[in-house]
Amino acid sequence: MSLQPGDEIRTDAQSTVVLTFAEGARVYVQPNTHVRLGSIFVFIGEVLVKARGLFKVKTEYATAASEGTEYLVRVDPDAQVRVVVAEDRVALTSNTAQWAKTWLAVGQSATIVGPDLLEVGRASSGEVEQIRTASGISMPWCPTPPTSAQPRWQRDCSLSAWG
Repeated sequence: MSLQPGDEIRTDAQSTVVLTFAEGARVYVQPNTHVRLGSIFVFIGEVLVKARGLFKVKTEYATAASEGTEYLVRVDPDAQVRVVVAEDRVALTSNTAQWAKTWLAVGQSATIVGPDLLEVGRASSGEVEQIRTASGISMPWCPTPPTSAQPRWQRDCSLSAWG
């Protein structure tokens, strides 16, 4: 079955979905989550992203954009958004131009309530490690050591994962 931009996915309490994009990004849609495909739009729930190249996760009030990183975006039932960065950095922008672009680095988090950026600071104890280990997200990009016969994104994987 081929998914198309605009398709929606809903997971229940017992399911997780792994989306792999042609550019190599992987999105782990956690239990009790509702998303729309394109770049990912999160209505409610939590997604873990491992992206190589430009990738965006949108919510009603904010967009998290990265160029090769691991991060989490969570939208609570009251529309509160939490973004936590586990690797590299993420640009967080307001969809309503309420606040300036904010960069989050490894171990940083942001909380957005409605259109307002409420807080930027350190992620709570254990959040970054939880992102790295949840749903196998800490697996190296390449399932086997890179070879010249593989697609470019797989050949460009860090060889330190094989060391």
